[in-house]
Amino acid sequence: MAEPRDMRVVIRGDMAFLTAESTFTVKVLPSSDSESALLSGPGSVMRIPFRTTEVFVREDHECNSVWKMWHFHCSPHAPEGERRMGF
Repeated sequence: MAEPRDMRVVIRGDMAFLTAESTFTVKVLPSSDSESALLSGPGSVMRIPFRTTEVFVREDHECNSVWKMWHFHCSPHAPEGERRMGF
C-alpha cells in the first residue's frame, strides 16, 4: 500500500486539482519469463517512487453538485537530487 506525502489540494470554484507523491512497493513473483527474472529475481521487492496529478470538475450535466475526475496522470518520480520542474 502506498502512503501519500506532499499532498496538495487546490479548489477554485467548480474546479479542483490534487497532487501527491508516494512510493509503490511490489514483490516480484516467480515467472516462466526468463527476461523478467533477469531484471529482478523472484521474491525481490521493488520500490517505485511516483507522483500523481488529478483534476476534478463539479458538475453532472443535470445541475447537481457532483465532483467528477476529468484527468489523471501518474509517472515515476525523478531520482533523488535531480531537479524537478516547479509547480
